[in-house]
Amino acid sequence: MLASKKTPGKEIERKSGTHTNRPLEGLVISDELNLGRIYAKMGKNPPDSFKPVTVREMKEALLRAERDESAGISHALVTRDEESGIGLHVAAVETGVNAHVHLVGDEDYVFLSGEGTMWLGKVKLEGGKPVVGNWEPHEVRPGMVLTVPGGYAHRLVNGKGPQNPVRIAFTCPDSHLDDSRDRKPVDNPPA
Repeated sequence: MLASKKTPGKEIERKSGTHTNRPLEGLVISDELNLGRIYAKMGKNPPDSFKPVTVREMKEALLRAERDESAGISHALVTRDEESGIGLHVAAVETGVNAHVHLVGDEDYVFLSGEGTMWLGKVKLEGGKPVVGNWEPHEVRPGMVLTVPGGYAHRLVNGKGPQNPVRIAFTCPDSHLDDSRDRKPVDNPPA
């Protein structure tokens, strides 16, 4: 998930207790989040104007994050593809993201730090209101990439408490950030 910048002549070793395992072949370390590689792992093509984003840019964006009461988190835009309208956002999730659904379009998540549970459930509309029949938990940890398809309710719960936020980067169209467009709160979410 990180951009391709190898340090020639250096081998990175994984240590376990007093044993040293063989170097991790192909491990890439960088201070950039390469969206092209992330999208490729998901079998998708990234928007043309997305460029690698540095960790510094993401940290700076988190400092200017604004509270989104409906989602229950603070998040900030890092970059946007103007042609597609898809933006890359970052958030530090202290307790959880409120349960909601987008009926149109996917939302892609990259888990940067922290641990938690992403709850997902297929939505049916009953009287125009989103209802989830069955929520399924998915444990998340740093390095994981997850796509939430349109029509699936989702709720992220921080597993370690507010002192250890789950830091995420996510891509979505602007309509996913607005309750009057394509973000609908879901009642009776999992804890």
